[in-house]
Amino acid sequence: MYQGNGCLGVGWARKDGKITSAFAPGTTGRVASMSTSSTPPAVSKTLRTVVHKTPGIIRKGDLCVVDLLKVDGEVTGAVAWHAGTGAP
Repeated sequence: MYQGNGCLGVGWARKDGKITSAFAPGTTGRVASMSTSSTPPAVSKTLRTVVHKTPGIIRKGDLCVVDLLKVDGEVTGAVAWHAGTGAP
């Protein structure tokens, strides 16, 4: 999903062409932000858009992901439990 600058269309706040960051309450380090207070919804919307447009990604609901499966350092799948039934 990395596309050039890695932003996927998220409108990050920038200064001199670089994404700005700041310390945020409840964090231990610096975080990137948007020029508005809507960072989490904007990132979520961008990720949903990319997922919907990417062939091969299967969307499922009511799952609790407990682990990610990797091959050569790249995530290739996930292990999850169904929230309603507890089935893997």
